[in-house]
Amino acid sequence: MSTNIGYVYAELAREDKENISHWAIGSLKEDDLAFAYVNGETKGGMVVNDLHLTLSFGFDHEQLDIAQLRKYVERTRACPLKVAGVGMFPIEEYDCNALVLFISDDGSALKKIHDDLSLFEHVKNQRAFDYRPHLSIAYVRKDFDIQNIKYTDPNPLRIESISYKLKDSPICILSVAV
Repeated sequence: MSTNIGYVYAELAREDKENISHWAIGSLKEDDLAFAYVNGETKGGMVVNDLHLTLSFGFDHEQLDIAQLRKYVERTRACPLKVAGVGMFPIEEYDCNALVLFISDDGSALKKIHDDLSLFEHVKNQRAFDYRPHLSIAYVRKDFDIQNIKYTDPNPLRIESISYKLKDSPICILSVAV
């Protein structure tokens, strides 16, 4: 089995990413953030520097047909994203929560893209998660009070490209403007 796990994601327009970053920095205090130390590296804190919407995670990179993936992505039409609200997910491995902006999928367009991408070769057990479109903003303490956070910035958000890269790698393997 492959150890190189990839994911497909929607890259937001630069201006929208900058606006979300400014909102997050203005909304969170340093002591709201949570950090974990994993294999000598600090994980967590503010993650808006890697702001993206994951469309599908868990691709087996060694088995993935990049040319077929490119063809699919080139046919994909991206629609503007609408922020549905602020929320949190528990992150058990770091003993904290992920603060996220949930993305509305009223017409199920994102779910269809996710389902279509699930037909490509994935690492075993990576298809088991329910798809909940969101943008990860920060890792926050478990006792963080989300009631004080309101998102008031740009809506809708524009998708600039759909891309593919390996988890924990800064290198983008495939990127198609949409």
